[in-house]
Amino acid sequence: MKHLYRVSYLLAIVSTLLWSAPAFADQPIAEPSDRQFELNTRAVEAIEQGKYSLAINLLEDSLQEGALNITYLNLGRAYQLMGRCEQARAAFSRVEEVAAIAKPDPQFIASKKDDYLVKLDEACQSGRDSTTTVEKPAKSGAVRIIVQRQPANLKPWAWTATATGGAALLAAGGLHLWARSIRSDLEAADRNGFNQVEGVSQADAFERQDRANTLDTAAVATAITGAVITSVGIYLFTADAASTPDTASDTDLALGASADRVEFTFTTRF
Repeated sequence: MKHLYRVSYLLAIVSTLLWSAPAFADQPIAEPSDRQFELNTRAVEAIEQGKYSLAINLLEDSLQEGALNITYLNLGRAYQLMGRCEQARAAFSRVEEVAAIAKPDPQFIASKKDDYLVKLDEACQSGRDSTTTVEKPAKSGAVRIIVQRQPANLKPWAWTATATGGAALLAAGGLHLWARSIRSDLEAADRNGFNQVEGVSQADAFERQDRANTLDTAAVATAITGAVITSVGIYLFTADAASTPDTASDTDLALGASADRVEFTFTTRF
């Protein structure tokens, strides 16, 4: 019998703890959109300036993007500062029912809501909305969204662009060497007489010359494209280094071209 009492006692304690667990434990975490971040920031500034109607409009626009706990918290605060008690209570009641943002954490938002409700009860003892806006407080109490934006990682794109540009430059060099080998064969045939070299006739010589010219044109176009793509890659390396000041990066590029060869040098140090 004593054992049964102990089990019942433990079950009662567990049930009480589960029943009294804070609502934010079950709140899903949501990432505010850029639009919600902008609207909440503007609403907080409006509350701080005493422009409560503007703040309410901004926060209601934010709710159209999705319900967040911080939006209802600041909406309730704006209604509270206007003396609109019932609307403030309605907004505060939704704080722990909708998705929560990560920063500030749900516990902080819930505690702020409880503080506001205490002040709301003190200011609205009659339980009816006031028709007069309360005096602007020294501190608005509105809460801003804390966003820790990570700098964009441009290195994968930089390496891709640099590798693609380098491959294009190598291809340009290969096309130029191909055209050069064709011209070398034609020069040898010209020295010996076209009809004295097997497989090389006058018509064939003209055709090969056209092919060599086409290859050279393609080589120049490919080299220009490769240089542009490589420059984009180097720019991305520079932009990535600027966004991450703790990472040192030095990049040098040298590109030279002549009638006989294309020289390309790329050096990067991390």
